[in-house]
Amino acid sequence: MISYLGRVNYSYLDKYIVTANSREDGSSRFAKGNKWGFFPSVSAAWVISNENFFPDTKAVSFLKLRTGY
Repeated sequence: MISYLGRVNYSYLDKYIVTANSREDGSSRFAKGNKWGFFPSVSAAWVISNENFFPDTKAVSFLKLRTGY
């Protein structure tokens, strides 16, 4: 069994973040002729607390909205 993992992060203005992941697994337990599995993922985030319209309060100092697939 062997695995490879890769990740790329990109941040724009410390407000918008995109992450891409890639994992590839090889195993003798997989089906014959298909010994490798590829598992990609991607996510995006918006750091709302870094926007100008976000109020400066002690109750919430960091707020991020994130989604992924």
